[in-house]
Amino acid sequence: MGRSPQPSSARFQRAKRRQMEWRPLSLDLSEFYERIRAVEGQPGRDPIDPRILLALWLYATIDGVGSARRLERLCQEHVAYLWVCGDVTVNHHTLSDFRVQNVEVLDRLLTQSIATMLHQGLIELTRIT
Repeated sequence: MGRSPQPSSARFQRAKRRQMEWRPLSLDLSEFYERIRAVEGQPGRDPIDPRILLALWLYATIDGVGSARRLERLCQEHVAYLWVCGDVTVNHHTLSDFRVQNVEVLDRLLTQSIATMLHQGLIELTRIT
């Protein structure tokens, strides 16, 4: 019976889960950032980064989820959605407001992103909400 290799001799690529930014290489998100009124040194609560909200809606759309309440539950229970949130608490009001306030640009970006992923064979859709 052969010995299994010692852990120190194995070489492999590790996932980088401490990634601090989502890199939307071909998406222009400036419209989302231009609407943010919170600035350094001024009172008020920091809004959630639009990249998080966009990623959540993109992932939800791929999963056939169109309800902000359902998406909120996924953000509390599903490991993939928890990872996207990265310890940022997201509620259905924020998700719904983001969707309604940015309907045109969000629909354009979601359609563009999903079409690209479908074309590259990265996802399969059974239904779209």
